[in-house]
Amino acid sequence: MDNLIKTKIKPEGIIFDFGFTLFHFENPSLDKYIEIEYQGLNLVAEFLKKEGLLTDELFEIFVEAVKKQNIKLLQLCFRTKLEYPTAYILELVLKNIKELDPIKVKRYITPKVLNELSDKYHSFSDDAWIPFEDTRKTLETLAEVKIKTAVLSNTRHHNSIINMLKKHHLFDYFNVIITSADFGKRKPNIEIFQHTLKKLGLSHCPENCIMIGDEAADMIGGKKAKLNTFLIKRSFKFPFEQDILPKYKPDFRINKISDLLNYIQI
Repeated sequence: MDNLIKTKIKPEGIIFDFGFTLFHFENPSLDKYIEIEYQGLNLVAEFLKKEGLLTDELFEIFVEAVKKQNIKLLQLCFRTKLEYPTAYILELVLKNIKELDPIKVKRYITPKVLNELSDKYHSFSDDAWIPFEDTRKTLETLAEVKIKTAVLSNTRHHNSIINMLKKHHLFDYFNVIITSADFGKRKPNIEIFQHTLKKLGLSHCPENCIMIGDEAADMIGGKKAKLNTFLIKRSFKFPFEQDILPKYKPDFRINKISDLLNYIQI
C-alpha cells in the first residue's frame, strides 16, 4: 500500500468494480471461470430440451453454437467496448439454428424467458463468487458516514450482480448498480462512468469521487472521467489483460478493499 497521504480525501461518492474488488472466487483461473459458466449453459440446454424446443440431436449443436458466439462476441466487445448480453447471445443462437421452427422460437423466446434463461446460465458462476472478508465492514463504515456508493461492473447479465449482492445481504449498501449488460457499453468507455456519476447525482463533482477496481479498464475510464483512482492489487493475471499505461497510472495502489478507509475522511 502507498504511504498515507497527508491530506485525506473527503469523497462524495465511491464507485466500486465488482469482481476481485468486492467479490472473488477461490483458486481463480480462466479455465475454472469458463468451466463454471458452461455448467450453467448445459442447465439452459437441459431446460430447453424439457420444454420441447431442443431435441437430443440439437442439444450439442446449441451448446457449441453458444460457446462459439461467446468467443466471437467477447473479442468484438474488447475492440468496440460495446456489451453483448447473455440474453442476446441465447436469442441469436436459437434464431440461427436452421432445424428449429422460427415461428415457435419467436413465440417462446420472449424477453422474460430470455432473462430467466440468462439467470440459469449464470447460476453456477453466481454461486462461486463470495465477498472478500473485509467487504462488509468497509461498506458498513461508508454507510455510517453517508458516502454515496455505486457498483460499476462489466458483465453480460445485469441480474447476476443484483442476485449476488442480495444473496450476501450487501445490496442495500449501494445507491446505484450499473452494469455493461444494462447500459450497453463497457468500461473503460467514459460514457458508462459518466452515466454512473449522473445516477449518483454527482456529475458536477467527479473530482470529489473515487473509482476503485482491479484492472486497467477501471483506471483508464476513471481517469478519463476525472475520478480519483484506486487500484487493488490482484495476485494473478488473466490472459489478454490490458496493461495500465503511464498516463492512466492509478492515484493510489492498495492491497485490499478496507485499505481505502486509510485514505478518506470518515
